[in-house]
Amino acid sequence: MTYSQLLERRHAGLAPDGIDTITKRAQIATPVVDFDQRLIKGIVSCESVDMQGDVVIQKGIDTSYFAGPDESDLGVRTVYFDHDYSRPIGKNVRLSVNGGQMFATTYITKLPEGDDILTLVDEGIIRGLSIGFRVLEARNASHMDQKSYGEGCQRVIEKALMLEYSITPQPCNPDAILTMATMVSQKRIKPQTLAMVKSWAAKPEIVIPTPTKVGKTVYLMSS
Repeated sequence: MTYSQLLERRHAGLAPDGIDTITKRAQIATPVVDFDQRLIKGIVSCESVDMQGDVVIQKGIDTSYFAGPDESDLGVRTVYFDHDYSRPIGKNVRLSVNGGQMFATTYITKLPEGDDILTLVDEGIIRGLSIGFRVLEARNASHMDQKSYGEGCQRVIEKALMLEYSITPQPCNPDAILTMATMVSQKRIKPQTLAMVKSWAAKPEIVIPTPTKVGKTVYLMSS
């Protein structure tokens, strides 16, 4: 069994068998890069209506599995590229919730792929931070919810268990691919990195089911 398969089984054990994985996106500001310390700082989740009509209550996200109890170093804390458990690229060093937003600081590996990730995020080519979690409690949006968050609010996720978060090229548009090709020609990033992002961008759009059930793994993607 590979390390990736082991982690997938571990996460699957946190909820009943047969639970589907769905993909969600939210519009969040571009992360900030500190090259000297090899850190990426950004918002991984926020309390606003996402593209599927959900609002995630940030104070209801249980981070103990990922970050450890009381922000100790006992949690998982590994950060991946695009939720690929065979591609760890860093480690979370700080996680906090303030003003309806979850902020994360990520240390990026010194391996060559880490240099590429720092450059691509700094130049706004890869802009995504994506959080994966299990929905524990959710309800249909009330009139008051729609008044508070907007008419697009369909469901409020009140409690969730955080599993991990990733740096992801979603959304990845043709202009970004062209820019990366230029960076390869200038030897600023490796050809393998361009191929990796092209592969991700080629994935078909996932159709989201009506958001009524709980117990799903959710990937909330920033862009």
